[in-house]
Amino acid sequence: MEEENQILKIIHLSSDFRGPDNNQSIYNLLESTGYFSNFDQISIDAIQAGLTKHPKVIEEWLEWSESKRGNSGWYFKNDNEKSVVGYYTGSEDTSSSINYSDLHEACATFIKNEIEDVRMNE
Repeated sequence: MEEENQILKIIHLSSDFRGPDNNQSIYNLLESTGYFSNFDQISIDAIQAGLTKHPKVIEEWLEWSESKRGNSGWYFKNDNEKSVVGYYTGSEDTSSSINYSDLHEACATFIKNEIEDVRMNE
């Protein structure tokens, strides 16, 4: 049950960060989920299971990806036929991506990659 609550907090990070009452950084919000102490135990499959129960947050993560600004980073797109998760390095020649037929799996992969970036780079 504790892991399920943690996953729930993680999958809602995008909406929590963009919420009107938020005054914390994404790093602080992620830290408050407890992710830093057991990041290696939070799998893409566990995140995907959480998304299956709360699919509305997928749209929030698509918006998160679309509104990101920076020279490099993870991105997540969906065109109803396929979903794409990739990493943009700042140059079209060095970008890489993977196509997914399952929207939940793509979003879970994006979330895990994104929060690992936050954990490793802040």
